[in-house]
Amino acid sequence: MTFLFFCALISWFDWQVIKDKNFTVLYKPGYEWEALQALAAADQCRTSVWQLTGSRPAHLPLVIEDIGTSTNGFADPVFYSVHLFTYPPAAGSSLESIENWYRTVATHEYTHIVHLTTTTGISRCLTAVMGRLFQPNMYSPGWIIEGITVYAESQTSPYEGRLNDGFFESFISCRASDGSFPSIIEATNEPRAFPSGKIYLYGGTFYEYLTQQYGTDAHARFFKTYGSYPWAPVSAFFPALGLDIAARRIYGRSFPALFDQWRQYEEKRNASWHNQGTKITRHGWHNTSLVENNGFLYFAYTMPLATDAFQEVTVTKIMELDPETGRERILCTLDKAITSPLKLHDDHLYFTTPEIRRAANVSERGFGMTSVLHRLDIKTGWLETLFREDIRGFCVLPGNAVLYSRDRPHAFGSELWRYDKNTGHRQMVFESDYLINELDADSLRIMATARQNNENWDLYLFDVETGLSPLVTSPWSEGNINLKDDACVYSANYDSRYAVHLCDLSDTALYALTEAGSAYAGDIIGDALYYIGLTSDGFDIYKTPLDCRPIPPFPPRSQITPPSQPGFPSYARGSYLDVCATMVPAIRIPFIFPADTTWHSWVYGGLLAGQDATNENYYTLVMGYDQLAQRPVIDLLLDSYFFAPVPVSINYRYSDEMNVRADYPFFYRLQPGFSHLIVSCNVRAFDSLQRSEFTPILQAGYHLPFVRISGAARFPLERTTLGSDLNRTGFIASCGADLVIGGGSLIATVTGFNDAQNPDTPSVKLHGLETSHSAPHGMIIKTRYAHRLFSVRWGLWNPNIYFEDAFCTFFYETAFLGPQDRHSSLGIEIKIETKTGFGFIPLAPSVGVAWDPDPDPDHDDALVPRVFMTLISVLNL
Repeated sequence: MTFLFFCALISWFDWQVIKDKNFTVLYKPGYEWEALQALAAADQCRTSVWQLTGSRPAHLPLVIEDIGTSTNGFADPVFYSVHLFTYPPAAGSSLESIENWYRTVATHEYTHIVHLTTTTGISRCLTAVMGRLFQPNMYSPGWIIEGITVYAESQTSPYEGRLNDGFFESFISCRASDGSFPSIIEATNEPRAFPSGKIYLYGGTFYEYLTQQYGTDAHARFFKTYGSYPWAPVSAFFPALGLDIAARRIYGRSFPALFDQWRQYEEKRNASWHNQGTKITRHGWHNTSLVENNGFLYFAYTMPLATDAFQEVTVTKIMELDPETGRERILCTLDKAITSPLKLHDDHLYFTTPEIRRAANVSERGFGMTSVLHRLDIKTGWLETLFREDIRGFCVLPGNAVLYSRDRPHAFGSELWRYDKNTGHRQMVFESDYLINELDADSLRIMATARQNNENWDLYLFDVETGLSPLVTSPWSEGNINLKDDACVYSANYDSRYAVHLCDLSDTALYALTEAGSAYAGDIIGDALYYIGLTSDGFDIYKTPLDCRPIPPFPPRSQITPPSQPGFPSYARGSYLDVCATMVPAIRIPFIFPADTTWHSWVYGGLLAGQDATNENYYTLVMGYDQLAQRPVIDLLLDSYFFAPVPVSINYRYSDEMNVRADYPFFYRLQPGFSHLIVSCNVRAFDSLQRSEFTPILQAGYHLPFVRISGAARFPLERTTLGSDLNRTGFIASCGADLVIGGGSLIATVTGFNDAQNPDTPSVKLHGLETSHSAPHGMIIKTRYAHRLFSVRWGLWNPNIYFEDAFCTFFYETAFLGPQDRHSSLGIEIKIETKTGFGFIPLAPSVGVAWDPDPDPDHDDALVPRVFMTLISVLNL
């Protein structure tokens, strides 16, 4: 048995390692192809990133993680690692112009690390001694942190990166032309408005402007200057004391003045910017597709609905539009965004929504994303779920069969699969070295958008026997394909501007259908073109007369200068010791403070915190000595995903408490129905280690669109036979429902408990009232309804503070603690979303009035309302 346990333990040390003189790549077995791609891309970009930032960091760990069909990556400047996720983005996101995913994500995340770890002078000394929390460039607005990385990713190729894509520039042009150009306050605090990820957009375009005006070298000089300010954390609340000082030294102006200068520049050059035609919808936010059937248009738009302070739900409506009358009809409402363009076949709309599956990662706790394909009857509104799969693109073939693409595992390219709805059978019909993103079909042909590695999306005809045949190839991105009779309507960002085009399939002649503004996803009805146009509020549908203007064909791919491709460097193999080496404490803070009011005795020591690069193991350790109590101070916290998917948390406090908790997630899903089931176990010794408690915990949930029901039960047990000084059986259970009603959130919870054998009698405190009540058993009912009142959207740069939306909450709580022991709280509360620290610290200050409608008869003033105030931080650590 011991040998088997040892073998099982060794199997968890399964991180594979390759490394060179600049990077160490950590990856799970089977992901060596991805690791080699990442290492090659990082080596290719490092020199240009060093030049841009003026700094050269230490050897860096790169971690490869698979989170399913979700695209991302992140950099951790404190615990010093970069995590690269394996799924290349699909067209239709804001990451469309990407020729090489690993080159783009490695450049972006490596720029983060080099920028945020740049320190000089005293700051370099503080960081060397006390750890990376003292790196000044970390205390910067999000538009600086993300802006320089967006600028960097857009320098690798003229056809790659978000500044070359066209969406960012068009949105800035749109806001400049209609007089709503973002202020530095808006850019810093990202109010709830279109689009999401505004710090990327405003930051990237602002850095492009700064480069034009002051040159690339100015950025490196700014990062070094600000990186020498040890008081930079204060600058996050008073930018005039740090950030603006550095800006004046390098750029000659404070950042508010630079933003105003940028605004004037953009308003002057975009005075005549406009979309072509007439706007016929007023939805804004995100539109994902546009398809026509029998003279009607079908589309989906997605927007967030604010239900409480810093809380929101996603609302997606699938719509039918009569373009002649402007009448709209809601076919379906979802509480999540769809992940693919709508496809229409035989009076049915097909689309995908996200779902959860297991995946090889630590950052997402062993879970990742996949898709579920749905079919919606546009006549009856009946929504049917077909199947779950890692779908990148799909189309519906004659006979209702579905052809879909999924990425090849551990290689570049796609597999094409055919799903037969009648039998439910799925079969792979084709495998390609091209990544196939979109598919569309009619009775005669199948079209696809696809690309080779180091290229953008192009148009192809597809045949199962012959494969992909090129139709339109260019260094730019083509997509949003829509077969119309003997033509294909598509979108493209030729010359970094999105417009709708047409390819005549009879002779492959190309035509431009729009020439002004920014246009996506077109469709033709009669002699009119309908398309999705970009506005300051998001996307809406426009109508314009159909006008086909011929454009010259693009030169053959062989005549287009290819971008430089990452070359594979020489590397060595490592071992799990390379993971262990990253556990060195990244935070090392000494402390000393008085142990009592006499100031004669002190508590002194230090705090250490570290984490391995894989994110599997994190620890904090406080060690010191208490002169007053004359005893050591030791407090250890260890969180580990080493045994994923079971997270283990250990907390030890010297001679007082020891706590161990493990959770096992049996089940997760996003589709309506049973949503999650988690079984946990908590074991602790406390009260100077005299009591021992064993607590099994069960958590479960069920949800429908805009309705979430969850429950949890805890059973704390103590037994003298297990080392405790008493026998105890407790019970604590709760059940709650969260409903989105009338644009607000109605939450109701019921909690019952019985812990009569516990000498630490549970205490109950109702919202808004001062008095707490103790009882060994009881039941608590809480209800509240929150709704947005109005938008404030006002703030200051100095001091850095921003007020977004105000919310009103009505609440009623009651506690039954005995036959004649009832307490209640009834009231109203006003909260306002508040941000400070460059928007990274959200607060929800509130003021309210509460009273007890079931007063204690011994208190004459029990019915007097009590005014209360709270300051709640909703910072998610």
